[in-house]
Amino acid sequence: MLLAVDCGNTNTVFSIWDGESFIATWRASTETQRTADQYFVWLSTLMSLQKIKADITEMIISSTVPRVVFNLRVLADRYFNTRPYVVGKPDCLLPV
Repeated sequence: MLLAVDCGNTNTVFSIWDGESFIATWRASTETQRTADQYFVWLSTLMSLQKIKADITEMIISSTVPRVVFNLRVLADRYFNTRPYVVGKPDCLLPV
């Protein structure tokens, strides 16, 4: 499954794509001090409440807040064992 993260100045939206449709979407306030561990505890709790397995194999990040991207990348690596695509980075081959 794909975890899509859209981080704006006010809110950060997390959505899970199962290959056919978005099966869940959650919103949190954007906080530059939030750690990868805090993101994971929050996300895993919400996923569990909706009976969604934490089998995230891909992650994509779009952010207007560069200070948040580091901890989202750590989240992808540490908890989902994946390297996220970061929209806007030179190595991201997605057309924008």
